[in-house]
Amino acid sequence: MTPPRNPDGSGWGSSPTPKELSAVLALAAAKLPSLEVDWDYGRLTGAYLINLGSARTAQVLRITDLLRKGLRCERRADGV
Repeated sequence: MTPPRNPDGSGWGSSPTPKELSAVLALAAAKLPSLEVDWDYGRLTGAYLINLGSARTAQVLRITDLLRKGLRCERRADGV
């Protein structure tokens, strides 16, 4: 079973697929080794959740750093 996609075939609703998220994290030298879709929950509710799984502290710190930098850039672009 594949995750739902937009009618034009792009993306996964308004969320990235685990594969897309993994690819972006890999570009930034970050990794979530247990990233997966919660298919059971999705079949029951129609809402497909992404389990981020376990990660080493260094990886979580790297992802946190990336999020901070991204938020700073977004705020600058918004003029905040």
